[in-house]
Amino acid sequence: MPSFKGPDWEHVVLGQKGQNYKMECKYCKLKFSGGAPRIREHFIRRNPSVGVAVCKADPAEIEDVVASMAEIDDAQKQKEQHATKKRQLDRNTASMSAVSEAAASTQLTMDT
Repeated sequence: MPSFKGPDWEHVVLGQKGQNYKMECKYCKLKFSGGAPRIREHFIRRNPSVGVAVCKADPAEIEDVVASMAEIDDAQKQKEQHATKKRQLDRNTASMSAVSEAAASTQLTMDT
């Protein structure tokens, strides 16, 4: 089992864990491996290059699942974008700090 099992995992049956988790969709019985992003991709199909087939279950049966997966996916993408912006800001702040320290050091040597 994953260390944190989010709502994505409620829609698959877990098999054995090798390098990745082996799972089976509860609705269409498709077997695939991976993690939470591949589970979401199986239902919402936003990135076909991931290589997971779309769920073949009755669309009316999985309508709520697809909506919840889309919400989870959007939230995850926002979280990743926030983390990227924070890292960028941290790098910029560190850069500016280094430049300020270098300028202060230069000023000190000029004063003496």
